[in-house]
Formats: sequence, structure tokens, C-alpha cells
Amino acid sequence: MKTKTLLLVASILLGFATIGCKKETGCTDVSATNYSSSAEKDDGTCTYKGKATFWNLTTSGLGNVDVYVEGVPEGTITVNYSGTPSCGASGCVTYTAPAGTYAYTAYEQGTSLSWAGTVTIASNGCTTVKLY
Repeated sequence: MKTKTLLLVASILLGFATIGCKKETGCTDVSATNYSSSAEKDDGTCTYKGKATFWNLTTSGLGNVDVYVEGVPEGTITVNYSGTPSCGASGCVTYTAPAGTYAYTAYEQGTSLSWAGTVTIASNGCTTVKLY
């Protein structure tokens, strides 16, 4: 009888213990910027990096243009396009970062021509920035 009573008490206590436990929620996608390794249940808050592609028009007649984002050199535009290129197009400069607003500057090599501004990057999106 003691064994049955102990098993019953243990079962009841275990039941109460599991009722009181809540699963931690958060982002469970390892490719997201806010992935939580302790989350057991996805709560739909995952965020992802986005991109900004800097480019120039063919008619601008520009040479190579060096692009900096937040003061860091990101690359050189080496190809000018007749229309908006696709995200990450060859010869453009593509910057990848978490969603947010970033300051950029750009300088045509060998001249005093320059640009400055901000670009807003959307989570999992691509923004194109025409300098000229």
C-alpha cells in the first residue's frame, strides 16, 4: 500500500511541476539575427539581414566609385547600368547588415565628386541606391 501511495503522490507532484513550467519563446530560426538557442517555441519575432546595392547610371560617365558605409570601405562600383540593377549585381557594391538605417559616403576615384546620405535596410529585403 505504501508503494502505491508514494507513486500516486509522486505522479501528482510531477503533474503540478510540469503544469507550472512554461516553454521559453523566441526566434528559433538559426539563420535569423536574433536567434535564441534557449527558445523552445518560435514566437514569430525572427529578424533577418537585408541588403543595399549601390550603383550608377551608364549616362553618368563616372569612373570607379568607392563606397563606404558607417565609415568602413565596402567596395568599388566598377560597372554603370542603364537601369536599376538586381540586388547584388556584378560591378555594384552590395552591403549586407541587420535591418536599420546606415550612413554612407562615396567618392569617384581621381576626382572631387562625392555623395553622402543614409540608406534604410529592411529585414530580408534589398534596397538599391543610385548615386548618379
